[in-house]
Amino acid sequence: MTDIDSGNAKAISPRVAVLPALLVQGGQIVYVYMVSIPRIESLIVFAIGLAWLILLPGLGPVIYLTICQAINIYLASLVAANVPRGSLYIVVPLLSIFFSVMAIILMIRGLRAIHKQKEVK
Repeated sequence: MTDIDSGNAKAISPRVAVLPALLVQGGQIVYVYMVSIPRIESLIVFAIGLAWLILLPGLGPVIYLTICQAINIYLASLVAANVPRGSLYIVVPLLSIFFSVMAIILMIRGLRAIHKQKEVK
């Protein structure tokens, strides 16, 4: 349990609140780039969302990145559905889905921390 969750809110920067989500999504970009042949357009769209989240942490970039992650979950599910049974290739889409879900959870937690910090002030 963090200080924010327990009600003992300490002054934290909004950027610090969303740092775990940034790290997971940044790692996800590297993972996708190393494991598959990504389309440069998708990397640019994703990088724009991350830059927005870094510069102005808040509801807007969280919604934008959540939509990007939802699309990623959908596409990875389609890939996973077409992988032959027993194939190790299933690991790639499953890890992509896992990282997307973790990113969404961490973004929401960071957004909650930002809002709780504003309530304390």
